[in-house]
Amino acid sequence: MNRKHIEAQNETDRQQPQGEFAVRRSIRANIIAAVVCLLLAFVVWTVVMGFRDSDHVSVRILNPEEGYQYTLSTDLVEVEGSLAVLRSTEEIGVRLIGDNGDGVYRLSDNELELELPEGIQLTSDIELTVTVKAK
Repeated sequence: MNRKHIEAQNETDRQQPQGEFAVRRSIRANIIAAVVCLLLAFVVWTVVMGFRDSDHVSVRILNPEEGYQYTLSTDLVEVEGSLAVLRSTEEIGVRLIGDNGDGVYRLSDNELELELPEGIQLTSDIELTVTVKAK
């Protein structure tokens, strides 16, 4: 093959196919297809992130006083919520209500308060106790 044949072949390759089964789309059709794909992707993302799921989250004491040792009965609690909220939740805070001296405090006796992020709730009732001892 000489140079003219190669250039002619390259020119033919660059042209749009002209056959009966050739796909021809305008720029307008490409833009419409792209917008439809973006809308479908957004709908799928919204549906997936809205699904409710459960996960185990760590528990920590909020505002512990110095001079005391705090012991939780459990380090993890099971919570449920949407995937978006669960991914951003790393831990749940426990606050002691009232006197914080030595003793055992129970969630069931309303001596403890759980601070759950909005959109998160416990999957079941838990028996959480905090034991406080002076150092």
